[in-house]
Amino acid sequence: MPLRRRRLRPLALLAAAGVLVACTPDAAQERALGAEAAAQYDAQLDLVRDPALTGYLQALGDSLVRVADPDGGPYRFALVNSADINAFALPGGFIYVNRGLVERVASRDELASVLAHEIGHVVHRHGVDQMVARQRTGIGMTIVCFFVDVCSTGIAQVAIEVGGSALFAKYGRDDEREADADAVATLAAAGMDPRAVPAMLRTLKAAEQRDPTLFDAMLGSHPLTAERVERTQRAVDSVLAVRGRPGDAAPRGDEAFARIVTRLRALPAPSTRRALP
Repeated sequence: MPLRRRRLRPLALLAAAGVLVACTPDAAQERALGAEAAAQYDAQLDLVRDPALTGYLQALGDSLVRVADPDGGPYRFALVNSADINAFALPGGFIYVNRGLVERVASRDELASVLAHEIGHVVHRHGVDQMVARQRTGIGMTIVCFFVDVCSTGIAQVAIEVGGSALFAKYGRDDEREADADAVATLAAAGMDPRAVPAMLRTLKAAEQRDPTLFDAMLGSHPLTAERVERTQRAVDSVLAVRGRPGDAAPRGDEAFARIVTRLRALPAPSTRRALP
């Protein structure tokens, strides 16, 4: 579902005055950009509001942020009531996970691997880098940094105007590899099973083969390639070799996670609105 379009009068005035300056937002501006875009998404998406479900997701995400981005700002994890399989991150630590993905993972650690991957994109500023790269090549949008307040709010307005988080989620192969590597390292550092990263990719690959239409959004931003599975498995093997642990068993679930999935599946059917991006 497309986002409602908005008039951008301040940006138009700046453009007419010839004072458009391309720049990369600093950390505070990036956070403000993500916060404004997230407010728009919150108003547009069908979000799950159940405190037990949202609390579980936030607590799991926070446990990963503590080791992946301890010096970063607070992250917010939201659960989207959509059957599509997808997850995406906005700049500044605003991460959305679709219900359809949570219902299909096999364990807490597989869900954690998805969150850790999205955290990696935020930590490395992949979304903002892609946005700036498009601006520099004349594709997408112009970033305005004439005033700090324009950079912190104007970018979000332009991003929403031309397609929202699609601007922040068209990652290249190097970005995906970096986020995958972060996911393996983050799970290991958080005391979780890093084998969940390639296991999750295999789960998604199998689901894609059964019903590719469930992956329309995710495949555009997170291609499910065999190379990703192989690369993450090699990273896991390296971690486990250092620890002296075998790496041939599948990650196990836990009772708390099973209760959460049962509770999620008991909710009314997801909205027919397409989730973004």
